[in-house]
Amino acid sequence: MIKPVPPASIFILGALLIPFLRGRLRQIYLLLVPVVAFFNLLCLTPGTTWKFHFLRYELTLAEVNRLNLAVGYIFIIIGFLALLYALHVKEEGQHMAAFLYMGSSSGAVFAGDFVSLFIFWEMMAISSVFLIWYRRNKESLDAGFRYLLMHLFGGSLLLTGLVIHILTEATVAYTPLRSPWAYSFILAGFGLNAALIPLHTWLPDAYPLGTVTGSVFLSIFTTKTGVYVFARFFPGDVFLGYMGGAMALYGVIFALLQNDTRKLLSYHIISQLGYMIASIGVGTEQGINASIAHLFNNNLFKPLLFMCMGSILYMTGKSKLTEMGGLARAMPITCLTCLIASVSISGGPGFNGFVSKGMVILAVSEAHQAILELMLRLASVGTFLSFTKLCTFAFFGKNEKL
Repeated sequence: MIKPVPPASIFILGALLIPFLRGRLRQIYLLLVPVVAFFNLLCLTPGTTWKFHFLRYELTLAEVNRLNLAVGYIFIIIGFLALLYALHVKEEGQHMAAFLYMGSSSGAVFAGDFVSLFIFWEMMAISSVFLIWYRRNKESLDAGFRYLLMHLFGGSLLLTGLVIHILTEATVAYTPLRSPWAYSFILAGFGLNAALIPLHTWLPDAYPLGTVTGSVFLSIFTTKTGVYVFARFFPGDVFLGYMGGAMALYGVIFALLQNDTRKLLSYHIISQLGYMIASIGVGTEQGINASIAHLFNNNLFKPLLFMCMGSILYMTGKSKLTEMGGLARAMPITCLTCLIASVSISGGPGFNGFVSKGMVILAVSEAHQAILELMLRLASVGTFLSFTKLCTFAFFGKNEKL
């Protein structure tokens, strides 16, 4: 019987072989690796660990529990679909960056101590920036530098908190954050990746300027890893509850104002993260379950929306709604999939967003958070309006050139 390995290792080591493969063989390999990773995940059971000693500390490279298994499954499933979407890409560097990004995100989710978590956390930032830079224009290069600087700042906040915690507790293991300074710095470090206001500015700045396929990968991993660590370390934090409500409203308001399609979707990432974080802030078992359920569903419909807008950008070279119109006739499959994803993210009955959004609002309601519940319900209205705008302008408006 083959023993399972740490989930991150499959993608990180797998990235090293990509430069030696060409053509169809590379495409088969790109899809085979996540399949192997998925079956490896099936072999993992809660309680499985990989430990080793470094200096006087015991590091836990990976530790399996029910929470990170749920996140791990959706990371691999949607990662496979993103790789399928990216098979046409010829640049091996993009594929290597995507593999390293997927591996480091899985590593952060399955890490069993603070040192391992921090190493994978920084690997995420460094590998993901290349998915922006590979677009190879000045705007993307500049946005990539800003993205990297912001994440290095967030990493510095996280490292400061971890050092305080390790010195206070004399261990790198996951233990309660008793020091208020450690608690605050770690929350801020995690909060930057989860796009808490006002640490969110990197997201709508950089995500619209990634490559056609790179923005799909970016929409999957970084922010959802931030949600996971909040669920792991900060359940029941009142600040996070109301911050989540503010994010949900803020995101839809700014999404409604956007003309660029991928910037509109980027603000909706912030809004949807708000639902997850608000549910974590409630802190109940129902709240945590609702948050992870919405994370799972969001990683189905949000990358699909980025795929649709990327397809339009690839086919027409346009990303502004006012330059589109009539694409339902020219791109019927893209239109249909975009409509499905739009109804899903809006919480339409019969679609996955309806279930997980309902779980979030139910958790908030049962916690008797009336103001927070109102904020989330208003955000749902804004979501419906902004995706009505997106679909109308892109697919059903008039454009004499099409």
